[in-house]
Amino acid sequence: MHPEAKHVYVVGGQGVQDELAKVGITSSGGPAEDKEAFSDEEFKALGEKVKKERFDGVVSGWDLGFSFYKLAKASLVFQNHPECFFYATNDDAADKVGGFLLPGNGPLLKNLEASCAACAPDRIGKEKPFGAEAVVLGKPNPNYAKLIAEWNGLDLQRSVMVGDRLDTDILMGVNAGMKSLFVLTGVDDVTAITTKKIQPDFTLPSVGCLYDYRPNDQSNL
Repeated sequence: MHPEAKHVYVVGGQGVQDELAKVGITSSGGPAEDKEAFSDEEFKALGEKVKKERFDGVVSGWDLGFSFYKLAKASLVFQNHPECFFYATNDDAADKVGGFLLPGNGPLLKNLEASCAACAPDRIGKEKPFGAEAVVLGKPNPNYAKLIAEWNGLDLQRSVMVGDRLDTDILMGVNAGMKSLFVLTGVDDVTAITTKKIQPDFTLPSVGCLYDYRPNDQSNL
């Protein structure tokens, strides 16, 4: 996709940096900058430092250590490297943890996009991934499913996407030409099918129901 890319700035966890390293792309940011802060003078110095370094892009993932420092540094990358790309691993609004909803990468990404538009306005209106909005590489992007199918020799028309979120899991299945199974153990409940206008092929209370509904002749498996 970007064979010339050598180094990117990551707002995200160590896993994002590890995956980039596997394809030969070095990165800065990530957990190493969780506790960073700056004064006005230090921000000027940071701007000059970012200007001198190579940055081919900004990659956003879910970041438990997200901070104003990371937001500001990403804006400096966009300002000083106007041709850099902008990707996100996902734009999930929230994740269900216990009985509570935890903000996902979607709200974090909105911060980065707003900062990019405000601090690098020349990117506004440009085609993704070189504009002020990121290309989401993960679900519901159908290319994600197509790539996995290619790697594993799968026929998507004979595959089923199982997921608990309509606007990521199920929508990717629909967009990729797969069948979809919606399970009611995540953020969305059955009423969300109507409100989000995303129709799965099948709906079950949980993945475990597949075992309960197995054919009788396989009961000993």
